[in-house]
Parts: sequence; structure tokens; C-alpha cells
Amino acid sequence: MTVQDAVDQYLASLAAEQRSPHTVNAYRRDLRAFTTFTGDLKLDDVHARVAAALHGLHHVQVRACGTQRAKATINRYRVTLKALFAVGGREVARRAQSSTILKCRRYRALPPEVLTDEEVERVITFSYKGKHADRDRALLTFMLTTGCRLGETVALNCGDVDLVRKTATLRSTKGVIPTRTAQ
Repeated sequence: MTVQDAVDQYLASLAAEQRSPHTVNAYRRDLRAFTTFTGDLKLDDVHARVAAALHGLHHVQVRACGTQRAKATINRYRVTLKALFAVGGREVARRAQSSTILKCRRYRALPPEVLTDEEVERVITFSYKGKHADRDRALLTFMLTTGCRLGETVALNCGDVDLVRKTATLRSTKGVIPTRTAQ
């Protein structure tokens, strides 16, 4: 099996698992860099030195704009390659697991910056103007009081909101949970 065959198979499996399109696209970009680097190499011929050389490439370490990539982004290359090698069979997966270059690191994200109670109050009571002022205030109030993401909020339909029970059924959430109820 060539590296490209394994990449095609892996991306197809991600699509079959209904992974987020953003995740699939990120993995596709990572793997495009890998297949460009390896050319027509067979997956069985990929060793730790090849993966190490990939991680040393300038475009893996540095964004197109010239700034250093985040450690989590570089780590995603490792995660992607590790998963790709698992598709390639037991021997390739064993080499990938034992390769120190593919040891995935856990990076603790910084805690999110949250608004203070006073800032939330200012956003909610701000004097919005224009044709959609009431809608804008309602959307911001909903997101600030429930913690829902923008994508979850804009995917809501009127029937998803129950004003009597004070609940909303979210149809578009990040992750694998297809629905969740926000109160």
C-alpha cells in the first residue's frame, strides 16, 4: 500500500464516521504535506526518520504568514500520522507507536477569557440600533446566558426553543452528540 492509498482510505473512514468537516479538512491538509513529502513511497517504507523530517519542515513549523504554529497544531500532525499508520496495518502501526517522534503530547489549553458580570450586563443592556436591534440583543443574551456557541445558536429554529420550559434543543453541536438541550 502506498502512502497515498493509505491517506485516501483514512480520509474515507473519517467521512464514514461523520467526523466534523473542519476536522477532516485539517487532517487532509496535514496529510497533503505528508504525501507531498513522501512522494510514491510505500507506507511500509516510512520510518521514524521520515516522520521526523516532516516535522522539521519549515511549512509544518511556521505558518504561511511567517509566525510560529501553535504546539497543538504541530501535535495534530503527529496525531494524524499516527492514525494514518494504524490504517496501514499492524507492523506499520507498531513502528508508529514505538516512534518517539510520533508520541502525542497533551497540551493544556489556556482557560478561556470570560466576560465579567459587569461586562455581560453592559452587552445585554447596550442600546442597539437598527432594524435588527431586538434580534441581536436576544441572540447575544441567549449565547451569554447559556454558553452556546455561535454555530449552535444560528442553527436554531423557532420550534427548537420552548419558552414555557425555558429550554432550547440544539441540533448543531460541536462533537459527536447530535442534540443537547440548553437551559
